[in-house]
Amino acid sequence: MTELERVEIEGFKGLEYVEFEPTDINLITGRNNTGKTSFLEAVDLLFNPVNLTDFGDNLDSVIHVDFEHSEIRGKNGETEVEIALRKPSSAEAEKHFLEATPVISGHRVSPTFGENNTESGEEFESTEALLEKVGDVTDRAFRDILAQDGVANLREELLMVSTATDEYPCFLEKEASTAIMEEILNEVNRDLGEEVEIEAIDLLQRNGPVGRLKIDSRVISIGFPPENSFLKRPENTDSATYIKSVDLTERIEQTDDEQDPIRIDDISDLLKEKEVVGNLKTLTLDYLVFEDENGEKDQIPYEFMGDGFKSMVGLLWELMDDEIEDQIVLIEEPENHMHPGYVREMVYFLIDLAREENVQLFITTHDSDFINDFFTENLTDDEEAYLKDEFSLLRMEEDSAVVEDYETARENLKEHHLDLRGI
Repeated sequence: MTELERVEIEGFKGLEYVEFEPTDINLITGRNNTGKTSFLEAVDLLFNPVNLTDFGDNLDSVIHVDFEHSEIRGKNGETEVEIALRKPSSAEAEKHFLEATPVISGHRVSPTFGENNTESGEEFESTEALLEKVGDVTDRAFRDILAQDGVANLREELLMVSTATDEYPCFLEKEASTAIMEEILNEVNRDLGEEVEIEAIDLLQRNGPVGRLKIDSRVISIGFPPENSFLKRPENTDSATYIKSVDLTERIEQTDDEQDPIRIDDISDLLKEKEVVGNLKTLTLDYLVFEDENGEKDQIPYEFMGDGFKSMVGLLWELMDDEIEDQIVLIEEPENHMHPGYVREMVYFLIDLAREENVQLFITTHDSDFINDFFTENLTDDEEAYLKDEFSLLRMEEDSAVVEDYETARENLKEHHLDLRGI
């Protein structure tokens, strides 16, 4: 089973330092902008470092403004897992940018190129020679630019990502690399313009700063890697699943797994068993069928159901995936849009999931009713005994984090309620 026994976060986004020994069920609470989401993201990166690129335009801000680097460490059984983020040295920036500026490609755009060559081999040799020549000019131009201007600006466009086993440079792509690419294209034009006719020079930003030269009937592309991409891609472990607060029903509708109808049927059975929706007979992603006490049936389109119901179905879809078993599951504010009755049933389902499927849960919430449902009188003795051993509440504050066990959290329910309301 993948289970974090300890997690330590330093200098990540707005978090200065957090240390926590998780249990099976971990609620992360606190007012807005205290780091609840950042905590989930940090745990996710421990097991899925490639997800760093999900930060998009904010990737250059994942290191805390007061820190030189970020470190996230954890212990999974006897295994230590870690990930560190830092800016490169000047030498590293120069090395990795040099590695990332090959001639990307050359391809035919019309049949006129080489039309006087009777052998395809002659055309191939001409193409290879042209690509090699452009590559030589590109490399020389880039080295000249680095020698003249240095690499200070390039350091800001690269992020070094270290795991326990390797290091991976990630390219951010900003103004400096774009300006360098423009200079390289101009140098290629100056060096080769007399030998071949360069019809057009374009600088594209769609996939990073990439220059295209049209030489005769051949297009040659030169450029840096796309924005927020790894020069060498780390591997995710698939030991953690991050369920964010989004419309999950869209993901259901896009899937075509042959097991999907079975999972939908399982969700239908659960909703009927818990009487979440009265008189429910059948659930599909197209419609719901209801049957009253007289056997009369009525059909309602799925799209007519409220956002709370759709959110619950979407969350259950994720949580009832067979691959969830023995995993770490990160859930962001599952109570969003849900009726209090739905929230209560979801809490019971999460408790059973952690107990029966060996799932470790990290859940953010700003809803005091969601927290209270872990302490209701409707819990069985076995459920309450389990929570006393395997429940933790991590209350995020502006400059610290407070950990409470089950009994302490119960005693502080009123305080949590006032805190989440900002009182």
